[in-house]
Amino acid sequence: MTRLTKTKGCLRHDDQIDVLAMAVGYWNSAVGRSIDQADELAKEERLNAELDKFMRSALGQSKRRSNSFIN
Repeated sequence: MTRLTKTKGCLRHDDQIDVLAMAVGYWNSAVGRSIDQADELAKEERLNAELDKFMRSALGQSKRRSNSFIN
């Protein structure tokens, strides 16, 4: 890549650079995500975890035993 110029035939294997560019573009779009989307997803996961914990508690499916006479 250090010898890349606009002159025809400057690289013996210029197709390998094309393939590398395509692979980088693919992984950039596949792995990249916006910070706002990641933040929203994290908030949603925390909310769902809290709602699940609340529902288990409200329905009496909590693992903690109470010290009251009514079980």
